[in-house]
Amino acid sequence: MSIGPVGNLDEVHVRFALEAATAASPVAGDRPWRFRCTERSIELYSELGGHARTADPGDRAIRLQCGAALLNLRLAIRAAGVVADVRLLPDPRRADFVASVGCTILAGPMAASERRLVEVIHHGTLTDRSPGTPLPAALLGELRAAARVELAWLSEITEDDRSGVEHLLRSVPGGDRSTGPLLVSIGSLTDQPLDHITAGQATQRVALSALAASVSVSSVPQLIAGDDARLALRRRLGGGLWPQSVLSVRYPSRRTPAADGSHEPQPAAVSDIR
Repeated sequence: MSIGPVGNLDEVHVRFALEAATAASPVAGDRPWRFRCTERSIELYSELGGHARTADPGDRAIRLQCGAALLNLRLAIRAAGVVADVRLLPDPRRADFVASVGCTILAGPMAASERRLVEVIHHGTLTDRSPGTPLPAALLGELRAAARVELAWLSEITEDDRSGVEHLLRSVPGGDRSTGPLLVSIGSLTDQPLDHITAGQATQRVALSALAASVSVSSVPQLIAGDDARLALRRRLGGGLWPQSVLSVRYPSRRTPAADGSHEPQPAAVSDIR
């Protein structure tokens, strides 16, 4: 299907934004979303009901994935010199209507730090550090700040917090090294659909911020797979936050894409309404 201009985005920038939205993410699975382009906005819909309910009975993981796609979409629109005017869950009658992103307001120059995030969406990062190299002391604070930008909270999962779940970490790259990896959880105060979308955006911003620092990020879903595991981790982290995602952070041994796997954008399911 042909894709036309949306608001102040020309066709080229609309395609760029959609490609960014479908780029790989630490919380991406089978990309359960679709987009609809109107004259003034890009709309994001989740494919609720089209996935295994036993694995994700509350559709939380789907909303996390949609949130990650939304963060990439926002950044790409902003990089094109347009404000990403986001409304989350804009229609209470449509649980699958995740967000409407207006594209009609022009913006000034984008901050260099934000533009760097756009670059790593598509190109990943390079580093000459070995996987066992200790991470910079300031990195944890930087990742916490990235989560706060999206109104979420990042907690470190310490060695004490990992006690009793070591068997779940055997498949984590570098998990058997004393120097890493750093494990973090992105959490929210409540556990509603809006929180899941917000946490997905925060998880993606944290991941991109780590990649911008030449650090690799991968998902550790086994620590929150199922209600019992999530509740156990919540208690270990103090009981104040609902863990929505868990990330492993370490130095890679080669070029790191924007997620676990290829950083090539995937074809977007797009409808064009004029």
